[in-house]
Amino acid sequence: MTIYTIIPMAIGIVVALFGMSKQKQGATWGQPLAILGALIAIGSALANVVGQATGNSTNAIADREQRYTFLQGKFLGQEVKKAVPAAKKVVVLVDAMTKYDIYGELLAEPREDFALKGLKEALGAGVDVVTVCQTIPKRKPQMQKMPDGTEVEMPMTPMDMMQFRDLKALEKDIKGADVFVALSMLPMDASLAQCLSFLKNTKVALLNPGADTDTLKKIFADGGKNIADVVAVVITKEKAIYDDKIPSNDQAAFDRRYVLVGKNGYEAALEAAKK
Repeated sequence: MTIYTIIPMAIGIVVALFGMSKQKQGATWGQPLAILGALIAIGSALANVVGQATGNSTNAIADREQRYTFLQGKFLGQEVKKAVPAAKKVVVLVDAMTKYDIYGELLAEPREDFALKGLKEALGAGVDVVTVCQTIPKRKPQMQKMPDGTEVEMPMTPMDMMQFRDLKALEKDIKGADVFVALSMLPMDASLAQCLSFLKNTKVALLNPGADTDTLKKIFADGGKNIADVVAVVITKEKAIYDDKIPSNDQAAFDRRYVLVGKNGYEAALEAAKK
């Protein structure tokens, strides 16, 4: 078994136990919750067995997706290097969960970020790459008393989505960078144009910004006059290929799912993303 099946199985067991305890206390939703938890645990176990039997193990799936993520960062970095060859300092927005645990405590060692790894490889050793992220507030573990009187820690899922104020709080860290690269999603409570207006006079690269192609066309057309000067974007194709195969050639693998958009030829590239 791998962590990709162990974690869901453990969560399923805890949910099942929690549902059973609530059922005994008279909650009508206790039994359905217990059944759901049991199904999650059983499904995770079956997924592991099937994966081993078919050769499509969770390890193989994880390796494939990690390589796709790495390639996104690599190709984005190559375009940044091409657009800003003299760049010496690049500030990178990363997912906060690569630096914090779910309780808001800083990790002793950041979690591996494959997009960041690809970006750094493309930029080369001569570029100072500084990572930034929002701050995750500290929180206490949630405990649940079991029927036998013991207490278990309930699984938690962080719900701290970046907001515009979190991005603005990073202004002092972004200021002075030759390029700002957003590998993590930008705030959902502001439009992409608003976020990039805040970053005016800054060269920017974006990984899957979540904007439609028409919006991205307008941003590239602006050319840094009213908002940030976007030099590179990687977006997912509308008809991206998701299967158990990945070509050994980097370009061929990248092209199955993504499109690289640069300042030159951005209109054609964005149209290609729809195909």
